[in-house]
Amino acid sequence: MVILIVPAVIFVALPKGNWLHESVTLPLWSLRVRFLPKGNYIESKHRYGPHFRQYLLYFRPAKPDAGRRQVVVYFHGGGWQFGRPEMFRPDAQALVNAGYHVFMPSHRRIPFFNFRHMRLDIQAAMHLVAMLMEEHGLAGKKVILGGTSSGGHLAALLSLDPTILNKEGMPGEGLSGLFLMGAAINLGGMWASPPLWMLAGSRQGALFREANPMNHLSESFRLPTFVIHGTKDGLVEYASVKEFVIKLDSMKQTHVEFVTLPGGIHTDAASWAFPGHPANKAFFEWLQKLERGDIDK
Repeated sequence: MVILIVPAVIFVALPKGNWLHESVTLPLWSLRVRFLPKGNYIESKHRYGPHFRQYLLYFRPAKPDAGRRQVVVYFHGGGWQFGRPEMFRPDAQALVNAGYHVFMPSHRRIPFFNFRHMRLDIQAAMHLVAMLMEEHGLAGKKVILGGTSSGGHLAALLSLDPTILNKEGMPGEGLSGLFLMGAAINLGGMWASPPLWMLAGSRQGALFREANPMNHLSESFRLPTFVIHGTKDGLVEYASVKEFVIKLDSMKQTHVEFVTLPGGIHTDAASWAFPGHPANKAFFEWLQKLERGDIDK
């Protein structure tokens, strides 16, 4: 009984916008994820390195022709330390149900590995994605990159550094869009949490500068970008994300769609796979516009 009462007291007593409130809602969100609709897809696991975290899951529609012009590479969340692709199958299901082929990489994690290790992992994962696309007749399709929370951080960095893709056999022009759900895309605007320090070290150090997507924004970035975030996010501050969006939009080189969830917490942005959730509607409408070519770079 005490185990149930204590989280309930925290949930009621603490206002939104802090990590304690989020720590209570995350387990409840994870439980809801398990009851999302199941999809009709084929799943396979592929390794890109010797470490047990170096693999990806490939989800493809059961029907040979999904009818989509593009595929999705999706990086799951977990604060760079928790989670694995298997826990985020419902996210892949939502995309497969919409007709997409989905690649979901895993990566080495803090505290034993930092951003530079993860950068090597996403490089190797994208090389494997390129190989699998060739093998399954997808080589001519465009790639939509995206991620939730820490996964959005990795997706943003991957899209902002075209040398990664060029090196791994997937040219930057092969990308068609970027979606960021509750993503950590401005590390300098986030609170100094232990996970952030384990990922990127001191804010004054070179590693932190390398790991911060905000530092990589330039006028050469022209991917249509979808960003969704809650104003009461207690893990990734809304103000930090808004600052990133303002800077990107000011360059006037690409279309940026910024969806604000009033009063939304971290798990609200992560609920884009939940039918009926505002994040679900906004995201899939953006995907449809991207498929139709209604969004210009």
